[in-house]
Amino acid sequence: MINGLEKGDFRMNFFKIIFLIMIFLTLVLFGIFIFNFVSNKITGEIIKNSSFFTRAVCNETNFCQDYEIVCENGRLVSYIPISGSVIQHSSNWIDPRENLTFEKLC
Repeated sequence: MINGLEKGDFRMNFFKIIFLIMIFLTLVLFGIFIFNFVSNKITGEIIKNSSFFTRAVCNETNFCQDYEIVCENGRLVSYIPISGSVIQHSSNWIDPRENLTFEKLC
């Protein structure tokens, strides 16, 4: 006998407490799952139009540098120069592409 409880009563109370803790944890995990499921409904973030590509951009002295370009919904998000990917063309070289600026890339 422990504090007025029989050995069987103590075990039964212990299992009830463990069972209640397991139910509580299950409900918490279920709540987290439902919250994440509901909050990830179709939004503009899921169906946004994004693209990633590289492009050489040249300046007025015919120095060209490759960039990693990231666009979302027709808007330039970022452009990062690619290290070591440069070329200096001669002064009489004419870029056969149309006049490109960062704003016109997307």
